[in-house]
Amino acid sequence: MKKNLLRLAVIILILFYSQNASELFSQTSGTFSFSVTTAAPSGSYGSNNLLVIWIEDNLGAFVKTKVKLASAGNYDHLATWTTSSGQNTVDATTGATRSSQTTPVTFLWNATNVAGAVVTDGTYNVWLELAWDKATINPNKAVTSYGFNKASSAQHLTPADVTYFKSVVLDWAPLATGVEGTLESKELNVYPNPSDGLLKINFKSPEKEVLINVINEAGRVVYTERIKDLQQGIHTLDLTRLAKGNYYCTMHFPGRDVVFDVILVK
Repeated sequence: MKKNLLRLAVIILILFYSQNASELFSQTSGTFSFSVTTAAPSGSYGSNNLLVIWIEDNLGAFVKTKVKLASAGNYDHLATWTTSSGQNTVDATTGATRSSQTTPVTFLWNATNVAGAVVTDGTYNVWLELAWDKATINPNKAVTSYGFNKASSAQHLTPADVTYFKSVVLDWAPLATGVEGTLESKELNVYPNPSDGLLKINFKSPEKEVLINVINEAGRVVYTERIKDLQQGIHTLDLTRLAKGNYYCTMHFPGRDVVFDVILVK
């Protein structure tokens, strides 16, 4: 009898461990989007400022750099990122030092690390480091982070504004496939975003066709449009009939999808 009870207990423990191990090591594919408007003060660089954004897991391990807008000669201003990443910029959108203090920045992440593998589900943090003066320490720079949960369910977060980082939006869309990078990419440029409803999309190359769907936060398709023989140039989506709020836009091209957020402000 005791042996049977012991065997039953062992079976229960194995089942419990197997279920939790599966959840612990699951690797849900999907697309994460992030947008922020920075507000760096004027310093000895005038309106110029440096910005870097990267992702770490809940243990503080570096996952991937997403945005690096600074010249290599100014990496000493970005000590937090340098320590975490070792200056790794695989798949990052990179550029020169910014000339605007308040330009919005948006990026997409396809949940992979620098090796191209989908990372395990769990809590991740988006880190931002902003610098605007010759000095490499506070108060001439700002560092902050925002957490989100990568899992089989969607997550939408709008953290409160802080001094240097405003209008932050985080969206995790499981199982969605997207092209990594900013919305100013090699394929297209989406603007203005946030928008009053007239959203312009600058397609940078012709396509056989594209199916555009706009989806609200409840998961309902509220706008759809199919364009055949898409030509290079600007196409306008008229979303003025939609209420203000946050939406997903999916563009299905032959062989790939592009997914991004649309924020309507009216």
